[in-house]
Amino acid sequence: MWTDKIAPEQAISSEQALRGIALDAACQRFGDDWIGSIELGKLADFTVVDQKPLAIDPDALDKIETWLGGRKVMEKPAR
Repeated sequence: MWTDKIAPEQAISSEQALRGIALDAACQRFGDDWIGSIELGKLADFTVVDQKPLAIDPDALDKIETWLGGRKVMEKPAR
């Protein structure tokens, strides 16, 4: 896998990466009260997956359904 070849000593866990692009990013822009996590009253962009999000092969991330601003922006490919 490509992640094994590029500076492995600087790698972060999948959990840290997800938090970094969601709640931590919202905190950086002082928006964690209305974005950054899926909670009642917050805005959310999300993906629909058919397996555990942290178990997905990073090389297959482009094959999942994606929603942005309440609209589907990428269809899950037919099987």
